[in-house]
Amino acid sequence: GEHIIRGNKIHHNKTYKTAALTCLDTKAIIEKNLICNNEMTYGNCGLTDGGGGIHIAGLNGWRYETHYTVRDNIIANNKTAHYAGGIYIHTCNADIYNNTIVNNFAETGYSAGINVYGFGVLNLHNNIITGNENAAGSSRQLSILAPVELHFNHNYLGTSVYESLAYNEDFDCDTLNCVTDTEVNFVNPTLTSDFTEDATT
Repeated sequence: GEHIIRGNKIHHNKTYKTAALTCLDTKAIIEKNLICNNEMTYGNCGLTDGGGGIHIAGLNGWRYETHYTVRDNIIANNKTAHYAGGIYIHTCNADIYNNTIVNNFAETGYSAGINVYGFGVLNLHNNIITGNENAAGSSRQLSILAPVELHFNHNYLGTSVYESLAYNEDFDCDTLNCVTDTEVNFVNPTLTSDFTEDATT
């Protein structure tokens, strides 16, 4: 069936190999949640592991029928010892709309905001993705590590679009309507990517 995860505060959880909110081999709508201050602790994971805030994937990472809608969430100040403090996406189809993905941290390389591995169709629209950092000091907000069919439009990034999408070979990107300023002007934001800085307010 299709699961709906709506209107929750998911915070201050400690997990081992995947994120605080993990969905595998299903259809799910994840909307209007505050997902913050979660920590994933095991850094020697495989490609089907990862994420601090959200992890969405096909069964064992190899199913194409799965579909996720992730919209209207705040995903902030999560930490992972692997990839993607914000959202880890593995071999599935996903619509990622209207999310605020800020100040997440990853101890390994690539992106601390969103990390994509495996095949699928990914629609990323109207998201704010900024302030996410990894231990190497990279400001890349989004990493695509496989030939995903990517549609990337009207997003806000703290870095250039092409720096963030450096690993993707072919994508539909509306560069004119993607914003790359560094001043977001949030109301009452957290100030760092430290997962111990409380984002519940």
